[in-house]
Amino acid sequence: MIKKYLLVLILTSIVFAQAPKDFPAITLSDIPDGKIEREEIYDGNSLWGFIDGGADVYLEYGFDKLLFQDVKWKGESFRVEFYKMIDEETAFGIFTVSIHKCAKNDTLTKWICITPFQVQAAVGKFYISIANEKGNKLTGKFSVELLQIILSKQKEKLFALPDQIVRLTDLKNINKVKFIKGDLGMQNGFPEWQDLFSNFKNYSIYILPSDSDKYYTNLAKVSFQSAQDAYSFITSTGIEIKNSQKYYSTNKNNLLKEIKLLSDKELYYSETNSGKPVLE
Repeated sequence: MIKKYLLVLILTSIVFAQAPKDFPAITLSDIPDGKIEREEIYDGNSLWGFIDGGADVYLEYGFDKLLFQDVKWKGESFRVEFYKMIDEETAFGIFTVSIHKCAKNDTLTKWICITPFQVQAAVGKFYISIANEKGNKLTGKFSVELLQIILSKQKEKLFALPDQIVRLTDLKNINKVKFIKGDLGMQNGFPEWQDLFSNFKNYSIYILPSDSDKYYTNLAKVSFQSAQDAYSFITSTGIEIKNSQKYYSTNKNNLLKEIKLLSDKELYYSETNSGKPVLE
């Protein structure tokens, strides 16, 4: 019995020793002036132990596993988190619902958000977060340097927006695109539409918000699980469905709503207070 127990411990140690090879992880040779105080792997069953109350949104999108590294450098602490998702789209989605008020973007990689306390990026199947405690110039600069190290190791294909989305969006606002997958994704990423989609399950949405001093437009490509869900959504918006048409609209209370069918389960949906059609 003792031998079997020791064998399990040995095999577990091997698994955990090898696990970081699945990630573009930080190593001691990368940070000669620093150290790695903790390095832990979490799967879907143990993620709740790492994120108290926040694991469900990752699981909803499609979570594989997480590598957490606690990096110390010049007396400062850095939380480096690699969330490996099931594909590039879901990693991009988690990134879009996690970022808020980015102080700046950067040319380091395509999908990146930099604030004084955190650097976030979507890199292939990984959503990466590097957080520091001070939020000053020194810790912010080193956080970016850690991401540079990670990017030098990654071999993942960067996520590319579907052509349908690129054609619809103003490229100046492309970093505002959000990919929503399910109720928690909506709650975290675009709570303005929670009520609009509260009666639907297993949907996914690309949302392209834009606004100015006076007007706003929210444009989305929505994929439903069934044709019935798509039909129910259209009727829930108050737009009248007319047979043999693929475009519907209504303008009430200075809010123009439009729908353009792409298939029986996919559609564009737009709402704007500008009064100008978006989808015609």
